[in-house]
Amino acid sequence: MDLARDSSATPIRLVSFASGFTVLALEIVGARMVAPAFGGSIYVWAALLTTTLLSLGVGYAVGGFLSDRFDPRRALEQVVGIAALILLALPFYKSSVASAAASLGVRAGALVTTGLLLGPPLVTLGCVLPLCLGARVRAVDRLGREFGTLSLWSTAGSVLGTLSTGFYLLQWLSLSEILRALAGAMVVCLALVLWSNRRRPGRPRRASALAGYAALVAFVPFEPQVASDGAVTIPSLYGEVRVEDDRRSGHRTLFLDGLPNSRVGLDGRSSESDVVYGLELVTAMRPKLRRVLFIGLGAGRGVEVLWNSHGIVSDVVEIDPSVVRVAREYFQFESQGAVVVGDGRRFCRSTSQCYDAVVLDAFSGDSHPYHLLSAEALEDYRSCLAPDGVLACNLLTYASGERARLRASVAATFRSAFANLSTFNANPRRDSSGVCNLLFFASDGPLDIAPETFSDDSGLASYYRSIVDALAASPTDLPPGVVLTDDHNPADLLGAEAFLDIRRESKPFRVARRRWSIEAVAR
Repeated sequence: MDLARDSSATPIRLVSFASGFTVLALEIVGARMVAPAFGGSIYVWAALLTTTLLSLGVGYAVGGFLSDRFDPRRALEQVVGIAALILLALPFYKSSVASAAASLGVRAGALVTTGLLLGPPLVTLGCVLPLCLGARVRAVDRLGREFGTLSLWSTAGSVLGTLSTGFYLLQWLSLSEILRALAGAMVVCLALVLWSNRRRPGRPRRASALAGYAALVAFVPFEPQVASDGAVTIPSLYGEVRVEDDRRSGHRTLFLDGLPNSRVGLDGRSSESDVVYGLELVTAMRPKLRRVLFIGLGAGRGVEVLWNSHGIVSDVVEIDPSVVRVAREYFQFESQGAVVVGDGRRFCRSTSQCYDAVVLDAFSGDSHPYHLLSAEALEDYRSCLAPDGVLACNLLTYASGERARLRASVAATFRSAFANLSTFNANPRRDSSGVCNLLFFASDGPLDIAPETFSDDSGLASYYRSIVDALAASPTDLPPGVVLTDDHNPADLLGAEAFLDIRRESKPFRVARRRWSIEAVAR
C-alpha cells in the first residue's frame, strides 16, 4: 500500500496548521494568565517554556501510541474535540488555580500554575501531529516526505499564531475571547476531520457531536466577571494594567502585572511620594532647569509636580499606550510637553531637543527594562542632554549587602559614562537592608544640592531633611559590580531576587499565606 492519495490531504494538513497556531497562541496567552499573580519575570518564562516543551513531548508520545494502537482518523476526531473542550473551560478556572498556587512562591507557584493550566491542552494538541501523520501514511517508504510536509504546515501555523496573537489579538480581545476563538478553531478542525472521514460509517453520530461542540463554543457564557469595587483592568500588549481604589485608605493605585507602580489620592491627584520628592531634588541641583525628559510615565505625578511647583515643562516617552491612557483617564494627567509612545533609547537618538535633565523611571513587570541601563543606553541619553545636564534614575532593588549586586553594577555603569554620581535611598522610613527605591543622579557637572531653593514649609524641604544623612552616606558592604553593556547585561537577573521579595508581599500572596495559615490551624 502507498501513501493515501485522496481528498483528505488538504483537511489533515489544515488541522496540523491549526494545531501549530493554537500551541503558540496558547503559550503567549498563558503568560498573560499567569502574570497577575506571578508577574513576567525570567522565572515565569522558564516555567512556561518548561511546561510547553514537556507537555508537547508527552503529547507526541501519546499521539504516536494512539496512532499505532487505534484508527488514527477516529482518534484524531476525539483528540481535537477534547482540545476544544479544554480551551473552552480554561477561563473558568484559571484565576482559581493561580490563586491557590500563590502560597508556593513565585518559582514553584508559576511552575505549578502553568502545568495545571497549559499542560492538559498542550498535551492534547501535541497528539495532533502524530495522528495526522498516521491518518495520511500507509507505507513506511513515504513516511519521511509526509512527516516533513505536515511539520511544515504545523510550523507555519505556529509562526502565524505567534505573530497574530502578539501583534493583534491581545490588543483586540480579552484572554477569554481568545481562548474561545482557539476552541472555535478546534471545532473547525473537527469538521475538517469529519469531512475527510465522510465515507466511513457512523456519519450521523459524528455530525451530532460536531453540532454539540459548535453549540458549546457559540453559547457557553464567557468567564463571569467578579465585581470589584473601584477596580478596572485595561488591555495592554505589555502586561496587565490595573487601577484599584481603596476607600478605606483613601488611595488609588496603578498596578502593572499585579505590582503597585504609583499611588495617589482617590481624586487621582493628591499624593506624597518619596520617589517623586527624591526626583524633584534635581531642581535644587540645577535651579535654572527648564526642560526635562521622562522615560516612563506611570501615573504622571513626577511630570505634574515639576510643572505645578516649578513651571518646568517635561516631555514623556512611554512605550505602553495603555499606561498613557490610564494616566489621563484615572490620574488626571495633563502634560505641557510632548507625550511620545515609543522606546526611550530610540527617542533619545532621534530627537533634536536638548534637555537639562533626563529622568529614567521605567519598569517592565518584574524587572527594569535592562536595555535602558547599559553603557550604550547612557550614551544615548547623553546625546540629548545639555553639557552639564543630569541623568536621574529610579531603581527598585537592595541598597546594601551582598544582595545589592544590581545597585553596584548600575553604579559602575554610570561611573563609566559620567564624571559625578550621587546615590541614596529614597525611602527614609524603610529599612535599608530590604528592597527600596534607590535614586541615581549622574552628570559631568556638579551634583550639589542647594537647600536654600526650598520653601521652609514645603514637603520637599521636609523630605530633604529626612534624607540629608543618606546623601552623605556611602555603603561599604557592596559586592563588586560589573559595567552593563548591550553585549553583557544581566540587569534583569541581578534584580530578580528583589522583585521576588516584592511579589511575595503582593496581594495574591498575602491572601494565599493567610488562607494557608488558617487551614493549618484548622488541621
